[in-house]
Amino acid sequence: MRDKAERRANQKRIAQEQAATRALTIWEDAAPCEAFAYLDRKHVASYGLRICQTDLPICGVQCKGALIVPAFDAGGKIQTLQFIPADPGADKRFLPSANKSGASFLIGRIEDKGTLPVVVIVEGYATGATVHAATGYPVIVAFDAGNLLEVARMVRDRYPNAVICFAADDDRFKERNTGKEKAIEAAHAVGGVVALPKWHEQDTRGTDFNDAAEWLSMDDIKATIDAAISQPQEVIEAGGMDAAQPSTYQYGGGTFEVRKEGVYYCEDSRGDLFICSPLRVVASTRDGKSSDWGALLEWHDRDGIRHQWAMPMELLQGDGNDVRRELVRQGMQISTDRRARDLLSAYLQLPVDHRARCVDRMGWDASVYVTPSESIGQEGEIVVFQNAHALEPALSIAGTPEEWRQTVGAYAVGNSRLMFSLSAAFAPPLLDVLGEDSGAVHLKGSSSCGKTTILKAAASVWGSPNEYIRLWRATANGLEGMAALHNDGLLILDELSQIEPKDAGEAAYMLANGQGKVRSSRTGTARAPTKWRLLVLSAGEESLSAMMAKAGKKANAGQEIRLADLDADAGCGMGAFGNLHGYESPEGFATALKDASSRYYGAVGVEWLHIIVKLRTNLAKILKGGIADFIVENVPKGAQGQVIRVARRFALIAMAGELATQSGLTGWGKGDAIDAAATCFRSWLDNYGGAGNREERALFEQVRGFIEAHGESRFEDFHGESNRTVYNRAGFVRVKEGGDRQYLVLSDPFKKEVCAGFDPKWAAKVLIAAGWIEPEGGGRSTQKPRIPAAGGSPRVYVLTNSIWEDGHAN
Repeated sequence: MRDKAERRANQKRIAQEQAATRALTIWEDAAPCEAFAYLDRKHVASYGLRICQTDLPICGVQCKGALIVPAFDAGGKIQTLQFIPADPGADKRFLPSANKSGASFLIGRIEDKGTLPVVVIVEGYATGATVHAATGYPVIVAFDAGNLLEVARMVRDRYPNAVICFAADDDRFKERNTGKEKAIEAAHAVGGVVALPKWHEQDTRGTDFNDAAEWLSMDDIKATIDAAISQPQEVIEAGGMDAAQPSTYQYGGGTFEVRKEGVYYCEDSRGDLFICSPLRVVASTRDGKSSDWGALLEWHDRDGIRHQWAMPMELLQGDGNDVRRELVRQGMQISTDRRARDLLSAYLQLPVDHRARCVDRMGWDASVYVTPSESIGQEGEIVVFQNAHALEPALSIAGTPEEWRQTVGAYAVGNSRLMFSLSAAFAPPLLDVLGEDSGAVHLKGSSSCGKTTILKAAASVWGSPNEYIRLWRATANGLEGMAALHNDGLLILDELSQIEPKDAGEAAYMLANGQGKVRSSRTGTARAPTKWRLLVLSAGEESLSAMMAKAGKKANAGQEIRLADLDADAGCGMGAFGNLHGYESPEGFATALKDASSRYYGAVGVEWLHIIVKLRTNLAKILKGGIADFIVENVPKGAQGQVIRVARRFALIAMAGELATQSGLTGWGKGDAIDAAATCFRSWLDNYGGAGNREERALFEQVRGFIEAHGESRFEDFHGESNRTVYNRAGFVRVKEGGDRQYLVLSDPFKKEVCAGFDPKWAAKVLIAAGWIEPEGGGRSTQKPRIPAAGGSPRVYVLTNSIWEDGHAN
């Protein structure tokens, strides 16, 4: 595992070095920028920018003729390039596989000659050019909100005495003001200040200082920046923790004090004992039945990132190691002194006035969506996730939704399997809204066809692909735990072949049914079973049926529709892909997709949750019509309920992709997600065998297969005129006038062999309805003819010549 991680890291480093070399070549071949439509629209000058002269398509956008903004590392080496196309409707693009983290572009010069230099950090070039023109201060372009912190650290390391001001984007019209939040986090980490644009009362769309310049003068913008610089650092707050005001709590013969430097225990006789870095007990938590009490803790790590954890109190009823281990894992500094550790446990149990309600699983709680780090949409009472026994959540964030959209999202265009899987990643939170059941889609295909790469891309919607994806190799209890952890979310399971074949069918049922086993508690009473609601995205070289066959079991229709097999091969001769977006080979495209997925993840999922929480009351109306239209357009008339059930799952996924697109998260065109889902549904339907009932088709195949295998060896001539000896006789064969052959199957072989795995009465009714069995008058499915070879009239099922006609078993 370690060697594999090191190999991946080495491959990533090589790809980044190659991208940096390519960036330098493109930059050196580029022409100086004298004028450009984007600069005219933004009313800013070109500070050393160039125009791309290289034929370079990136994710479907031609970058030849685009404006280039170079991104340099701390040593002044080009790492990547930002391309701004001339077309105002085209998205900005970065050179694929390059390292953008910490890379920036400087406008002006930073003077560090004894006086305190002022450095302004912004997200985009137009904002930076506006601020520089207004203030004369050197401005560093970080390119997006997710890169502000890394750039700020670079500036602080190089200019330790600098006054760092963040001229933040004000994303005031979005559910989350990401620009403001990220600027405050970065400012808190490096001791900087934040300036936000001042808006004219008529402004209804602006988000940055370049937009504000439409209404404000350059002097107004300079005054706003200077006002922020003149403020003391203590005005910067993060997460509601006021770093300037210590809090005190009486305990024993001393006092707990929360200072900017940390939590201390102060005694007149012993002095001040350091306990841990600043930590607040925000509220006492308990569930709706006033049980499972805990404490909501809040702190910042050494990078200034805010953390919050609902700690179950039961974890303190021992040596407290589990609590300290979790706090340290999330950036808390804790004293190694034994007395200080004991006092930490006491501090965490101090009574507080505020209350919060805890839930033991993530996902929807009424109209609130609960994640480990926040509860989205809550009003009034605080709702937090608290579970002492849950697996570690894999939700995490790197980069911004825009970066994900411009890379991972853009790569999905023209790739039906990839777009469908990304749409599937957006779909799970909609299950509860629409009252839909859990379900799964299984990407089946040969090794190295791109299945796992697609899973990584889907995982990037919610977290780091390397952490988010799980393996089928787990016990039933382990799968229950993983399912509960991903409630109202996406569970990704790779390598189906790693599960025990005998457990595969049961696992498919359990995951889709949304409930674990009923177990007894310590007192012997029945404990409430674990429940969940989720969508599973799976991959493997074999289907569920093939896995169960290894254990001598047959997959029934219920299992096959719960885990719907989708052929991963897109049929374009490039494995799972249909559009390589300019890459020379599927391998090269897959590498670029994996690299983008490992760089930009999680932020788009959080943004999606904020969107659907806001829309929740109207979502059912918005989506139900689209789902119904999808079924009408893609399901053949007369299709059985099993087919319609899978179609609803594909339709939900299609509508999730469409809604995410309308919300500006994917960059796809209108109808693209629906087309991708329809393509995948048709592939599933072809492999499933058509629109009929799967169990009936399986019965027809089995009956015909039995006759094909044993018609000459286990069926005796009706008249007994053949000299052939028949062993283990299953029945008799007779030729009717006209040459039609009938197989008269004895009752016992029919029930135990011909209909093995099916209910014999149901099977007989289906075969009679299909014309495969000729029944006796009076409603009996068997006949009692006089059979010379039998010397009597045994009861037999008469199979007609219709078993050889097309239309049922094909």
